[in-house]
Order: sequence, then structure tokens, then C-alpha cells
Amino acid sequence: MTSNREYPYSFSLDVVSLYNSIPVYETVNNVAQRIGSTHIRNFNRDDIASLLKVVLDNVYFIYNTTIYRQITGLPMGSSVSGILVILFMDILEKNALTSDCHIEIYSRYVDDVYLQNRSLR
Repeated sequence: MTSNREYPYSFSLDVVSLYNSIPVYETVNNVAQRIGSTHIRNFNRDDIASLLKVVLDNVYFIYNTTIYRQITGLPMGSSVSGILVILFMDILEKNALTSDCHIEIYSRYVDDVYLQNRSLR
């Protein structure tokens, strides 16, 4: 008798409410670590992290004439959110690909992932 683990199978993944579920400070710290000691237009990594925190801590929107402050996640439509989402998904991707999975095919577009495992024969 053969087990299902002997045959490759495909599946896809999608992050639900991606922008709203991104941990902002973890992502900002990731950006700062990636920058390292490099200066970007006379800004060091602490300057850039501070600026990102100011921008992301001050997101307001109006719904039914009431003004709300966004307290979790990244703002959709912000020019900085797109790159931060990609950087955060890169962290998840690296963790997934270094885990003990037998992945043969891996493909990702923003938060949509397609995987196929290897046969364990």
C-alpha cells in the first residue's frame, strides 16, 4: 500500500487581509536591518526607521463623516505600503523555504503562492 506522501501534489496559498495583518514595527525593523550601515541620501537606518514609524503611526481615514486613525497594519493605497508588503512577504517566504518541506515548484506574486511538493519515493 502506498501513502499519499509518495506522490507530488500542488496547492496554493493566499494571505487573508494582507495589508491589515502586517505587523508594522516588525516590518520597519526588517527594513532597518536590510539597510544596515548604508546611507540613503544622507539618511541612516535609524532616520529611515523613525520616518517610517511617523508615517505609519499617522494614518487617518474618513468613514461616514467620522475620522478614524488606523492602529494596525499598513494603509492600503499608501506609496510606502507596497514595498513594505513585499519585504514582509520575503521574510515569510524565506522561513517557509528553509523549513523541512520538500518543495519542488515555488512561485509567488505579492501574497499569492503556488507550491508543488516533491515525491518522497
